[in-house]
Amino acid sequence: MESRRKAITLQAPSNAVLVMVALVGFGIVLRVAQYAFNRSLWLDELLLAENLIDRSIPQLLEPLSYNQGAPIGFLVLSKLVAASFGYGELALRAIPLLSGIFSVALVALLAYRITDYRTAVIAVMCFATIDQLIYYSSEFKQYSSDVVATAAILLLCTYFRRNYGLRQTIAGSVIGLIAILCSHPSVFILAGAGITLLISFIKSKQWRSLGWLLITVTLWLCAFFAYYQLMLKNLDQNQYLLDFWQQGLLTQPAISIYTPQWIVDRLVTFFSDPLGIYPPLLGVFLAGVGAYRMSRRNPGDAALLILPVAATLIAACLRKYPFSGRLVLFLAPIAVLLVSSGVSTIVEIGHRYVWKGLGLVALAALLFQPFYISTYHLLQPRSKQETRPVIEYVAEHKQENDAIYLYYPSTHAYNYYSRLIGLNVTPIVGVKSRENTNLYLADLDQLRGRGRVWLIFSRVYSGSGVNEETLFVTYLNKIAILRDSYRSNGASTYLYDFGR
Repeated sequence: MESRRKAITLQAPSNAVLVMVALVGFGIVLRVAQYAFNRSLWLDELLLAENLIDRSIPQLLEPLSYNQGAPIGFLVLSKLVAASFGYGELALRAIPLLSGIFSVALVALLAYRITDYRTAVIAVMCFATIDQLIYYSSEFKQYSSDVVATAAILLLCTYFRRNYGLRQTIAGSVIGLIAILCSHPSVFILAGAGITLLISFIKSKQWRSLGWLLITVTLWLCAFFAYYQLMLKNLDQNQYLLDFWQQGLLTQPAISIYTPQWIVDRLVTFFSDPLGIYPPLLGVFLAGVGAYRMSRRNPGDAALLILPVAATLIAACLRKYPFSGRLVLFLAPIAVLLVSSGVSTIVEIGHRYVWKGLGLVALAALLFQPFYISTYHLLQPRSKQETRPVIEYVAEHKQENDAIYLYYPSTHAYNYYSRLIGLNVTPIVGVKSRENTNLYLADLDQLRGRGRVWLIFSRVYSGSGVNEETLFVTYLNKIAILRDSYRSNGASTYLYDFGR
């Protein structure tokens, strides 16, 4: 009787498709709304944009400037879109937006194929509202493409498990090659999917399917090795990036007593950043319960989700790939499926009403913050450094002989937006001297007698009790006359008259 009750509980209602479509639609609306807000590019985007604008497609194969590292497939697609529609923000972010939209739909299909209806609904609700997934769908970086690559590979793998012949070999090889070119961490998903299929075919003695799969895997390995030598080897040896992502790499020997503790710490941190699940320990617990539930019901599905995570952790332990922040956002589809399965497990076990109540509490805790943040940002879209309105203001109000002085972190923003809006003024670039602020004042003294000068600030440094913009303005008020000013979120400009 109990088993029958569970079967009825897990059965999808007649309007199941409408519910899933509504959830997918809600996730898409959240992503399109942020994209349509069209915020200014911030520094990381600007650095990648300069590489894209200044290089031809063959030149994109060379190591990128400014310590940038993006997949060649992502760069080429972005270059083609921008070459067709211009290098504005919306064109540059078109590929991330499309990736974000498709990822919601693919995760819904994946959840519907490998879990029950209730778990699928929870998974899509969670995935649709995770703040970082929404944000990176409107940022000119590759992280949204990483997510859609994960969802696509896992979904295709579920179709390949029963039979793997010539058509599957062609499709699998092509999809794998595209994934490697468009997403650096897709290799971990391919590794997990490949191992899962290999084990499945060996256990079921599908030797013909195994043979075809080995051809696909061999092609994947050859493609990745070639791509590593051409593109990734340079990133692997980039000391700046290694230092920047140090927290996500195991500093101790891979085999040591500290490794398990480090892995647990990385997993807990993963649920807070980038997933935004609080408390993160709840996410770890629910994912563990979900993994156990799936391993009991369908070991193949469990392996398909767990092995990519294990592969990524192994790479981090070997100091080959950081398990940190946005670099592991590609694991979000896996995380939400495991966590959602954990919530369903709590609902199903023990006394019906007690455990259902606990399950609802867990679900509320899981979804409250992502839902609140995502809906809040529908009215107040995310914004970092709004340099575009500042530079537009300068372009609209400057006089013919006005000079422009750039606070040093503003250089890349000015290079991009002055070219975009046609502001043809060669700026004076200020010095960088965080250790000796007197050099800033000496640099400003050189503006004496230059007449009207617009000073542009963005990404202002504030350290050791000194805000550099405040330092500049305080001194400028002593040596010049303030004629105008304009401020936006994270950026500002001041017009000073230094006389003749």
